Amino acid sequence: MKGLVKKWNSISLILRILVGFIIGVVQDSLETAIDSSGDVMFAAVAEFHDRMKREQA
Repeated sequence: MKGLVKKWNSISLILRILVGFIIGVVQDSLETAIDSSGDVMFAAVAEFHDRMKREQA
């Protein structure tokens, strides 16, 4: 029984590490996507503002 518990603890530890790694990868990917979309929005607003200034001149 002790061997089984020891084996289960090892598997449990590995699973927790894998789940943590997967969560970290997904979190990093989402953070990158949000940052990129913010950059696109900033560039679009700047372009729109530039076009509006040129039309007024």
